[in-house]
Amino acid sequence: MRWTFINAKTISEMNTGYTIRLVSGTWENPQEISPDGKTVSAYMQAKMLRMGLEFAKDTNLEPA
Repeated sequence: MRWTFINAKTISEMNTGYTIRLVSGTWENPQEISPDGKTVSAYMQAKMLRMGLEFAKDTNLEPA
């Protein structure tokens, strides 16, 4: 999976368009997130959520 930052508070998986928006907190310590995975199974949504959060944390781009 290839992840990218759309902006400091939103990441997206490039092949599927699955997005995760950071509502509050930081990527290091998210307090609230808003995933958009309506077109994937619950298993894939959990997998993509885990991988996306790992990408955002490892990239260490903090929201303004």
